[in-house]
Amino acid sequence: MEYFNKHICGFILVVLVSILFYSPSYSQFQNTPVKLTFGEDRNPAFHIRNENLDLSHLNFEFLAYERVNINSTNICVSKINTSGAIDSGTYLTNNSFQNINPSMGFYGQNYSQTEIINSIVVWETNKNGNKDVYARIYKQNQGWLGEFPIDSSAGDQLTARVALINTSIYAIVYKSVNDIKLKIINVDTRVITLDTNLTSGINEVCKNPYLAITSGTPKRLYISYEREYSQSQNSIYCFKADTIANPIVLASDTVRYSGVNYNAGLYPMVYYPNPFLCVYETYVNGKRNTFGTEIKWNGQSSVHHNILTSTASDMWSYRGSAFILGDNTLDGTYGFLTKVGNSIYMKTKMIYSWDSVSVLVSNDTNYKSKLTLSTANAIPNSACLRMWYTFEKNLSPSDRGIYGISFTSCAMNIRKLNETATSFSLAQNYPNPFNSTSKLKFQIANLGDVKIVVYDVMGREVQTLVNERLGAGVYEVSFDGNRLNSGIYFYQLKAGDFIQTKRMILIK
Repeated sequence: MEYFNKHICGFILVVLVSILFYSPSYSQFQNTPVKLTFGEDRNPAFHIRNENLDLSHLNFEFLAYERVNINSTNICVSKINTSGAIDSGTYLTNNSFQNINPSMGFYGQNYSQTEIINSIVVWETNKNGNKDVYARIYKQNQGWLGEFPIDSSAGDQLTARVALINTSIYAIVYKSVNDIKLKIINVDTRVITLDTNLTSGINEVCKNPYLAITSGTPKRLYISYEREYSQSQNSIYCFKADTIANPIVLASDTVRYSGVNYNAGLYPMVYYPNPFLCVYETYVNGKRNTFGTEIKWNGQSSVHHNILTSTASDMWSYRGSAFILGDNTLDGTYGFLTKVGNSIYMKTKMIYSWDSVSVLVSNDTNYKSKLTLSTANAIPNSACLRMWYTFEKNLSPSDRGIYGISFTSCAMNIRKLNETATSFSLAQNYPNPFNSTSKLKFQIANLGDVKIVVYDVMGREVQTLVNERLGAGVYEVSFDGNRLNSGIYFYQLKAGDFIQTKRMILIK
């Protein structure tokens, strides 16, 4: 397997630098799958991972999925935290129809809140004869409100996907007959503020859209989709909008023109100039492989990467925590589905590490499983983050359902510097005073357990920056004070018998 395109010299340089200066840390996969739902469930859907959207302060997040009964399929949602499922699931639909393909978005960026403030789930239903898109909205103090149609017009409305724009505003894209439609909805009022056909001037069938929205200002919108020219040509395109307004102004970008390609979504590229990678699957030498194109904001995109390539087996349903390895080891994990012999497996890997997991999904190679990835949530009373790779198993009746493999990282923005340690010491943070973020440098003379904790003036612990076993060396760790008030704070290094404390000033 080739994870990165070896012809991208600049990319290789960044990776080599990361390897040379990156400190190994405690990070691992859970080897035994955890059952997250408790029926014959499939097609899991977490919140779309937007660029740099920090949701680590939330106590749980929602997982939407399909529950299959004898002659019907309904949409359910469960609460998932760092330990697994914390409830048995809530039915969003409970009827005798086919309710399928859920997509979910939620808002929880207010750091004073530890729970999701609002959410929306959209899905397809045939309750009216043809296929329509329906939705339900969640409010923190009201629970799940009644269902309502997003689009119940003539013809089939398919594969709806949703992403958060801001606070209570969401974007929804879907296939409407042979076109791609975009709607923007305010979940507080249920008012649709934008309703537009993105492909009305295109003659070919357009389908399978994905979307992503940047977290900066202004908000930028990306929508990738397939355009079917013939049985031998299914191309991938991407719309780009520099502001989300009514009317919306779009630029079009060709991602992959030749061959039969399948849109697989948009993924953040956290340390690169281009914010998203458009991922697609295509057959090479008879095997389904996965590739990606960096979406360039101005002009046509031209930087391509090999993500999952093999001449021996199919590999699809790529899900990655981020495409580029960064300071945080959570940026270095990914998962995918593959055929091995006559079976389907879910595999997860850490980049540049032997740590990986392989789970049998089905002994039927025609079974269409799906892999999805949660955001990273903080483990209570620790300095660790955890996220879930979720998938459905189709084995014995007692073994069917949605399972998760967790990935835990306890190294948060620690970087080993190319300097020689001569003693134990803790340097003054810089800058100081600082506005929101600062860096702390420290030396460790020999291997041992190291802990750095930040305290307020009352002596209360407000954040653990380091809590792991480190070798001798000089290190740097980032401190993020965005959630704290202005004032004086103290940070203390403990390494064996060595203890040192310094003061810093946060000014906002």
